[in-house]
Amino acid sequence: MSALMSLLSDVLYRYIARSFEEEKVKTVLIGSNTKVFLDDGYVELVKGSEYYLPRWIAARLEEEKHASIPDEIDDRTLATLSFSEEVKLTQEDSVKFRELKGFFYQHVKWKIQRMLEEYRKELIKDPKALTGKSETIRRMTENLEDLANKRRKRMIIALNAPFTPKMLENLSEEEKLFYTSVRSFIEEYYNKVLKVGGSTG
Repeated sequence: MSALMSLLSDVLYRYIARSFEEEKVKTVLIGSNTKVFLDDGYVELVKGSEYYLPRWIAARLEEEKHASIPDEIDDRTLATLSFSEEVKLTQEDSVKFRELKGFFYQHVKWKIQRMLEEYRKELIKDPKALTGKSETIRRMTENLEDLANKRRKRMIIALNAPFTPKMLENLSEEEKLFYTSVRSFIEEYYNKVLKVGGSTG
């Protein structure tokens, strides 16, 4: 059973990772005009203009210093979200979440990874000047884990409540997939294995 669940987790993760790469993100062109290939063919991007591009294209343009990706998530934002997500062990409170947009967890992990890469490059130049950046990375990592744990507990409680579409409104895309997958598994298992009159073979 553990091998089966591990395989399922891998499949779901690959789906999430792929969807995250294709997610449209706000991108500001800061370099010279350039062309990119999108679904409808080549599109010319004009310096100073804003576009919504698949993340993998936006990231490539940013690496080449052609564009920037505005990002409002920082360690303070994560700390505030984590602090506000205190778990209340009642069904009524369990379904009330603060909104997390898009692939929130992948977004933060992606940002931390980029910060780590930048940190390693700069560490060679001036190790003493990077104490603040390493602390920021540590706080972001801890706050993300704390936030995920609190919301996971709340989602598990919510599995016992009657389902309504409103339950999914403020969940991130990763959380929606987690919640709907676990709920479907529980219902299928109950109906076929535990329920009297369920499947016997």
